[in-house]
Amino acid sequence: MKSVEVSVRKFLDPTNILLSFLIAIACALFIIASTATFQLDNYASLILTSIMIGFYTIIVIFLLSPEKIQRIYEREINDAIPKQVQPVINPVVRTIVRTVEGPTVIKKVVRTVHKPVIRKVQVPIFLEKPKQIKAPVHKETYDYVGSTLAQVYHKKSCRFSKLIKHKYQIKENDKKYFTLRGYKRCEYCKP
Repeated sequence: MKSVEVSVRKFLDPTNILLSFLIAIACALFIIASTATFQLDNYASLILTSIMIGFYTIIVIFLLSPEKIQRIYEREINDAIPKQVQPVINPVVRTIVRTVEGPTVIKKVVRTVHKPVIRKVQVPIFLEKPKQIKAPVHKETYDYVGSTLAQVYHKKSCRFSKLIKHKYQIKENDKKYFTLRGYKRCEYCKP
């Protein structure tokens, strides 16, 4: 007796894929070259492009259509009389576990150790330093701050007075001190 198997496979040929890619490049180069050579206007180049796209799609449809491969397999099947199946007999091995019961002895072992625990801890010793008495600091009260660098004076609360570096600061209570020395007044705080 013969059995027949048919298998159908579809596949794309790799050379057709490469060929369709090269034709696309050739069509694009043809459009560019003909537009530049014949100096076509936009309308004519649009018509040429649509004709080439139509031409390319027709070629691609034929090139990239999958091919069917049919393979036919023939086999001969021999109808043989099945042999009688003999049962397989495996010997069963028994394991016997015996438990021995005997006198059980439970001993509680408790040890008490009376030994004091002594820990040695190092305690740091602090020596007291003699306290130094600081001289009282007198806060100077002033109303105006001037800059020796910019030759400008400000009120104490002005934001620009806080930007003056310490080495360029002059602190005074009177405006006349700054006006007599030719300092200009701040345009922001207007002292």
